[in-house]
Amino acid sequence: MRIPPPLLALLVLVPLHPRAEPAPTRRAATAPGRAAQRAEPTVALDRALERRVDAILAEEMRRQELPGAIVAVVRGGTVVVKKGYGEKRRGGGERPDSATVFHIGSLSKALAAVGALTLVQRGQLGLDEPAARYLPELPKAWRAITVRQFLAHSSGIGDKVGQPATWQEALAGYAGAPLTFAAGTRTDYTNFNYAVVGRLMESASGRPFVTFMREDVWRPLGMVDTGYPATARNLATGHERKKGAWREMLPEPQGLYGVPSGFLSTTLDDLVRLHAALERNVVLDAATREAMLKPYPAEKKRGGGMVLGWSTSRVGGRNGALVVSKNGAADGFSSLFTWLPGRGDAVIVVVNRKGEGVETARIVARLAEAAFGLELRALEEEG
Repeated sequence: MRIPPPLLALLVLVPLHPRAEPAPTRRAATAPGRAAQRAEPTVALDRALERRVDAILAEEMRRQELPGAIVAVVRGGTVVVKKGYGEKRRGGGERPDSATVFHIGSLSKALAAVGALTLVQRGQLGLDEPAARYLPELPKAWRAITVRQFLAHSSGIGDKVGQPATWQEALAGYAGAPLTFAAGTRTDYTNFNYAVVGRLMESASGRPFVTFMREDVWRPLGMVDTGYPATARNLATGHERKKGAWREMLPEPQGLYGVPSGFLSTTLDDLVRLHAALERNVVLDAATREAMLKPYPAEKKRGGGMVLGWSTSRVGGRNGALVVSKNGAADGFSSLFTWLPGRGDAVIVVVNRKGEGVETARIVARLAEAAFGLELRALEEEG
């Protein structure tokens, strides 16, 4: 089997605080339209597959020196494996389970995109409207950049080195730099795009990002352990190993505005609920989900590209099955969520180690081959 190379770990530079004042809104703060509904996953564990997964995880955890991991496999809409491995904290002896809270890094962007598309579905946010319609403080050079272009990393705004403490400081710093390309002509993955997405959501909803997501997305779906900050007792500890020395880590925001970009935490149970809601068109209707998964600015020759909050590719060539993925890396944690819309298949892996040698893509690829007989070269895409 051909194993794809590891995903590029995405170091989040800018965070958001849920208690920060929401961006000024020029739209109603009410939330018209249908609310998200709970989509409880169907579970029928496959013990034979679980034994194969156990063997793969045992081998990969030794190879990659992973303290702990949580893993779910969904096949045809049914959860067939949902399990924790290793330790919540290295040396602590306690195994994580499906209710253990892990930080997910830039996988947060995919969750934020689902929230933003919820507002689009309600008519509170327009994908092809200039973002400045909702955020009048944006610089003049950005006035034509659309909401869709920020969601698709096609704004042309580059990532700056440094960690501004506030939205205002970040805006002033980024505003002074020229666009790296004309908005909408290509993509360039940056964390700042999702700092803007978070502010857009605050403006459209009239509420702080985390409050809106908790009230209108996570809680209705039953994702009660997803959010920021992570305060649960059943919490995994992050780890890093450099030059043979282990160090415990937990992601700590250094700004007040970038949680949508990479500072959410969640559980395996909640991620499986999210997949069920996406697959059944519960959180987003079919048309809105299709808009989320449409490559932008254009589909690549091999049948994939950047979409809103995720990356896509295809198994079996341009007309093969669509594969949607998002990876993440936060201090001490790495994650990868891969699903095949319309098939009901998904593999979710989160580990409590970050850094060189961590290959969540390798684990997901091996699990996908074991569960679905698919070779997911698609995971070579940076997420």
